[in-house]
Amino acid sequence: MLFGYFGEEVREDVAAKREFVLRRHVALWDVVSECDIVGSSDASITGYAVAEISSVLKAAPIRLILLNGAVAYKIFCENFAEIGVPFLRMPSTSPANPRYDHGVWFAALDSVFGAAK
Repeated sequence: MLFGYFGEEVREDVAAKREFVLRRHVALWDVVSECDIVGSSDASITGYAVAEISSVLKAAPIRLILLNGAVAYKIFCENFAEIGVPFLRMPSTSPANPRYDHGVWFAALDSVFGAAK
């Protein structure tokens, strides 16, 4: 989804993905650092630990946090609602989500990257 937003070819290797996010000034962070989960079903998440975010916010000028799906949003709100950085619940990018709409994601990304895209 991010490669598509910036009009770039999808790269599969980790080094290329790392170079891409660094060059585009995108931070990726998961609200859950560990959990019990069945497959990749967020709805099955139990026994989770929340990931620490304060060091990320201290190290980078984060302007907007986009949360990938309902479960990430719920956990984030329960733990970081007063974080002081705007955040939005986004439709899950999971291939299993029939309601995924890249236009919603692209509009949110435009609000941050706009002309810099």
